[in-house]
Amino acid sequence: MHINNFLKKMQYSGYSKPFRYNAVNSALNAWKIIKEKKELGIRPINRTKDWRWEERAKEKEEKKTVWYKNGGFDSVLFIPSTPEGKLKSMYQHEIARSGMRIKVIEKTGATLKSRLQVSNPFKTQRCGRESCFVCTSGGTGNCNSEGITYNLKCKTECETKDIYRGESSGNAYTRGMNT
Repeated sequence: MHINNFLKKMQYSGYSKPFRYNAVNSALNAWKIIKEKKELGIRPINRTKDWRWEERAKEKEEKKTVWYKNGGFDSVLFIPSTPEGKLKSMYQHEIARSGMRIKVIEKTGATLKSRLQVSNPFKTQRCGRESCFVCTSGGTGNCNSEGITYNLKCKTECETKDIYRGESSGNAYTRGMNT
């Protein structure tokens, strides 16, 4: 009864028949594995939070550092995404020819949501502080950002190409106070 209701909901949501079939088969196979592990005493069906806590924490930490080694890889290479994965195919071909064991992963590009979404649409361009060097001198960027790089152009008796480039671990407002 539950599976039929689930299938109907998927059908009404527009999923194709093959997709619905594969989803249900995958779920039934996963349930079968869970039941087998319970019968063998490997894992309870409804485990508590502290069940094998230390071992599970260790496994989780190991996954973060050696996840790419599944399949016999020694290293991982991240590349930008390209249409039809052409760049990835070229890398994989050259890596296979060289005999190296490197996993090639395409990084995803910017999502449509991230391009359209504005975290604060009412944010002002300037901070409004009279003592802010960045805002009062026509500078660009967020004066509250930390870990900045900046350029200062000489406005007195010097050539126009004289530019001081610097960086600061503090924010631009604080750095501008010392200018």
